[in-house]
Amino acid sequence: MEELQTYRAEFETITQNYVYLNHAAVSPLPKRTVQGMQQFLEQRRDHGGVWEDTWWQTLEETRNLIAQLLHAKPEEIALTKSTSDGLLILSTGWPWRAGDQILLIRDEFPALYYPWVPLRDQGVEIRWVEPRDGPLLAQIEKALTPRTRWVVVSWVDYLTGRRLNLGALTEIVHRIGAYVAVDGIQGLGALPLDVQKSRIDLLVAGGPKWLFGPMATGFLYLRQEILENIKVRLMGWLSVEDFMDFDTTNHRLRPGAQRFEYATYHFLGITGLKISLRWLLEIGLHRIADRIRDLTTRLMEGIADLGLPVLTPSPSTQRAGIVTCQVPGNPETILQTLQREKIIVALRKGYLRISPHFYNTEEEIERLLDVLKQML
Repeated sequence: MEELQTYRAEFETITQNYVYLNHAAVSPLPKRTVQGMQQFLEQRRDHGGVWEDTWWQTLEETRNLIAQLLHAKPEEIALTKSTSDGLLILSTGWPWRAGDQILLIRDEFPALYYPWVPLRDQGVEIRWVEPRDGPLLAQIEKALTPRTRWVVVSWVDYLTGRRLNLGALTEIVHRIGAYVAVDGIQGLGALPLDVQKSRIDLLVAGGPKWLFGPMATGFLYLRQEILENIKVRLMGWLSVEDFMDFDTTNHRLRPGAQRFEYATYHFLGITGLKISLRWLLEIGLHRIADRIRDLTTRLMEGIADLGLPVLTPSPSTQRAGIVTCQVPGNPETILQTLQREKIIVALRKGYLRISPHFYNTEEEIERLLDVLKQML
């Protein structure tokens, strides 16, 4: 990647002080994103709401960038504050009936589980796929029943880094008339995605990981054909058409997924998300994915040479930016040693999770491997 030093300049302070390999948890903010957010705050400080029109323009620019990222239509995008926000729109708005089933994968991130728990009071059943029982798509297909309404999955698993073939998944699930909801937070920003080609029905994601976005930023993609099936359960002044007409009690919902944006926006965070998204799209998601693939391939080879068991699938088509391995002894001690060496990774369920992004270098990967070797 010829422009690597230019890209690293966006993270000048963190790259000088750390080997930062923890983007699956929280990414640093690019310099340009911080500058744009500071500009917003200074404008608010100096001018109050005089420039409010530009805030609303930023919303639509961000919506358009998200649509571009996903190969979706802007009217299929709702701005949210998190992955959970998007899943709650589905869990509270779908016309559930007693006996309906939701299919989940065991041991995925808890945010994919909790939105469905209250539905048990309505007679909705949560069913589990056990990923250790064999090939995952085959296990999902085996678990489907005529009562399955939604299959809810992570595109990229937060622990193992396993990536699902979304096109193959939707083909299986749609065959019985059920729908697919995807948590894209561990894949978007590290991989390209086309929701039209993959035919997923709903996708949720947050900004603070691979997209280099601020906290409390996220979005929902909702396929236009099923929009009317999901009721608005949280209705606020921004849910309706003509919401700036304060003398009306018009109850006509806004067209598209915007109807789920019910309350005052996080304009500061959305400003930052817009800048980061625009930058990633300018670089190109395919280029970013190729770079991450090369870094993680070298990382997995080096970990294997150390004799450490790797949880992450080897084929590049089955992974993204996460590499997870088992370490001997006390994992907390190893994590603390790495932190003293200014190498930032994560522990998840006792496993070492390493998640480089495209601006990391081969030298940083080798530095991690050298320190691990010294500890073994």
